[in-house]
Amino acid sequence: MPVSVSFPTATGKTAELTDERRAHILTYHPDVGPFLDRIGEVLARPDTLRRSAQDPEVVLFYKFYSDILNGKYMVVVVKENQRSFILTVYLT
Repeated sequence: MPVSVSFPTATGKTAELTDERRAHILTYHPDVGPFLDRIGEVLARPDTLRRSAQDPEVVLFYKFYSDILNGKYMVVVVKENQRSFILTVYLT
């Protein structure tokens, strides 16, 4: 597996998913594991975008999936700066 994977986002940036962040996601949000292949879709075509109130460089990308655990939003959290990267991914 590569050290990182990059995804284009709806905000015109490219977000990187590093192995370290992938490990964080799988450790703290194991329910996301079977759906990691949807990260690119969430980032490219989110239903909703929200900027973090705590950090203006953090953007949350939301996309609803009816087939994930009887209907859940997948949320991809991205720190957008010179090197945009995925902080975490979770279901809500």
